Amino acid sequence: TLVTKKEYPKEKDVVGKEPRIGVFVCHCGINIGSVVNVPKVVEYAKGLPNVVYAEQNLYTCSQDTQKKIREMIEKHDLNRVVVAS
Repeated sequence: TLVTKKEYPKEKDVVGKEPRIGVFVCHCGINIGSVVNVPKVVEYAKGLPNVVYAEQNLYTCSQDTQKKIREMIEKHDLNRVVVAS
């Protein structure tokens, strides 16, 4: 069948831990990218307190990008995430 059961990762206990924030900014093709300077937003985000990772994506809603975000959460041990799309 085409129906799949959703599996969610185990929640991290972040009590008492420093925030490790990841920021993911979407171009949404040209919908956002034509009016927002996405690379500048990403560079600005990188300078914010506790932001340890920031990137731009063409389509954050795509399965490939969502998989990549999950990988970056693990790789950079992120405990908070901002998706701007």
